[in-house]
Amino acid sequence: MLKLLICALLLSIAAPLTLADQIYKHVDEDGNVTYSDEPQHQEAQKIELKPINTAPAIEIKPTEAPKQVVLEAEPDIKYDLRIATPKPEQRFGPKDKMLSVVMLTNHQLEENHFFQVYLDGQAYEGTTKSNNVNIQLNLPLRGQHTLYAAIVDGAGVHLEQCPPVTFFVIRPKATPRATPY
Repeated sequence: MLKLLICALLLSIAAPLTLADQIYKHVDEDGNVTYSDEPQHQEAQKIELKPINTAPAIEIKPTEAPKQVVLEAEPDIKYDLRIATPKPEQRFGPKDKMLSVVMLTNHQLEENHFFQVYLDGQAYEGTTKSNNVNIQLNLPLRGQHTLYAAIVDGAGVHLEQCPPVTFFVIRPKATPRATPY
């Protein structure tokens, strides 16, 4: 407790230290320690304090929306890729565990073309060659999320990409359980 009091006193006088010429420490008969810029008693000791160690403030940069992949090649076929589900601004509750991503195109995919899903800028582990474009993902943690899809070729080159869809996962905060007595 005494160490805490000393630290608090030192911190409270740290700001005006540049104005003070000297700091004095006095310990009374009960062991109470007093710091002052003027000697309060004859037994007060002069204290030489080290310069305050400071560091510049951390620059906080605003977060950016997930960057979308720039199309690397011009496709021979215009697929007109779009996401049917989830709907823009859709909300998922605590009971929802899976996210069904349904993608639609106007044309059947070429032999070496695949669907790729991106959730919050990260590629979903796996692509599908199938024209059945219903992909199941584990629903992410609560908050706002961005989803988009792309059609890629066998070399991983993005041929076409749809506009992103923003959705929300609403889950209550975990509350601690009461322990029985």
